[in-house]
Amino acid sequence: MINAVLHRVNYSETDQMGFVYHANYLIWMDMARTEHLRERGMSYKDLEEQGTYPGVLEFHGTTTVDALFRRFHSTQIPRPETKFAGDNNTGWNEPRADRLLEELQRTLEADARRSLVAQFGTLVSQELPTLPLYYVAEPVAVAKGLQAARPRPMGSNQYNTTWNAFMWEWA
Repeated sequence: MINAVLHRVNYSETDQMGFVYHANYLIWMDMARTEHLRERGMSYKDLEEQGTYPGVLEFHGTTTVDALFRRFHSTQIPRPETKFAGDNNTGWNEPRADRLLEELQRTLEADARRSLVAQFGTLVSQELPTLPLYYVAEPVAVAKGLQAARPRPMGSNQYNTTWNAFMWEWA
């Protein structure tokens, strides 16, 4: 289930250029989580009385297929038999997600990959194994006249901007 909380950004939440200060996303996501609980007749106090203390488990953006697999596939749940190796720290074990992630790793065609990512995103938003707080923007500046320089499609790492440097040319 998805909840929406409308919030108009206040001047005090921005810098002098009018951009939102990134830490405000934590506050806004907590507002959404509070509303999510309220619509279900619950509160933070109810959770605490049950011994549950909701906090922030992860605070990052995920953009690569490999990172999605590591973070959400059930084989990546840290367990004693794997010496607690794996990045699925939420312990999410969802066969539908596993199938989508496995298919995504085998699929090369761009439209099919986009469809699988969309299906996976829908499933994550419905099941909510983790609460994404924000997406890390990775702006890239390219000198005027440098052709074919562009960020890696669906990529995010230290080689994101130089992956196709062999194709660059000056106009």
